[in-house]
Amino acid sequence: MEPLFKSNEVAMRLRAKYAAIAEEMPRGLRLRFPGIADSFELFTDDDELTLFAESWHEHFSDLEDLERFLNALFAGRLEIVVTYRGDRPVGHRVLVRRDGETKVMSRTAVLVPLFWRRKSRRTLSYKMSPNQLLQPTAGHSDD
Repeated sequence: MEPLFKSNEVAMRLRAKYAAIAEEMPRGLRLRFPGIADSFELFTDDDELTLFAESWHEHFSDLEDLERFLNALFAGRLEIVVTYRGDRPVGHRVLVRRDGETKVMSRTAVLVPLFWRRKSRRTLSYKMSPNQLLQPTAGHSDD
């Protein structure tokens, strides 16, 4: 079965919109964005897109959903809060700020969270400076 998403088409779109550096991998793309220290992997070989960072991941049904997520993440409207047990990430929450409120957009955790290890949390922000954000391409929303 052929995947719904073609890596080269996704890479072209992310390059155009975010100046992403995209390297093809067996299951998708390795992505780097200007001004963002962390790299990401984007799996494109299934019926959904899955964006992975070192300690979290999110699923998207289409490229537009991924772009909305990245727009909010890079604009500072989204934060990722990762929960650790010891030095191992065991869950994360995606928090969205809208109208002065913070809400949980999604939540993921492992089934056996290594409860005997010390618990800690780390908030990750991937905000780009305004001059690093490219202007939206025609037909694409910034929300």
